[in-house]
Amino acid sequence: MLFQKAPAVLTRSMASLPKRPANPYILFVSDKFSATRGASPETPAKEVMQLLSQKWKTMTVTQKRVYNLQAEQSRKSYEEFFKTAPLSMLEDLEDKKDREKLRKRLVDLGRLPKKPPVSGYQLYQSRERRDPKLSMTENMTAIAARYQKLSEAQKEKLRAEVVVMKEQYQRDYDRLLGH
Repeated sequence: MLFQKAPAVLTRSMASLPKRPANPYILFVSDKFSATRGASPETPAKEVMQLLSQKWKTMTVTQKRVYNLQAEQSRKSYEEFFKTAPLSMLEDLEDKKDREKLRKRLVDLGRLPKKPPVSGYQLYQSRERRDPKLSMTENMTAIAARYQKLSEAQKEKLRAEVVVMKEQYQRDYDRLLGH
């Protein structure tokens, strides 16, 4: 059997993030493609897409309204997912990219704490001012040179601060996830 029916119940290992919402044009194409192709099945898909593209360009704002509303509703639903998704879903996702995407969205929404710097140097770098006249490479080189001039005591103070930040992050993270 080429295709198998999906199970009715979503198990822990099957958890996944929703796909990004489609824009109005994509909704229009998915709505009209089959009918347009069905009218003349021998027409190549590329030509069907060109026809639909032309039709979209000539449609009025009123004609496009239904697709704009669908896209807006889809976008709101997508955003609502991230606002209400259980934090435990982070542990349920098997795909590393999905986990990181969800974690980032939850941090952006203020539902999870931001990860702390991984080193004293990274903390120093995040606090240093960048010269807008310099390129990114030049700024990073200048910051690295200033960091190298710090005393060992100053560097140790930054490293100790990172340890405290990491411990606080872990406490906050565990508290939010109910560990």
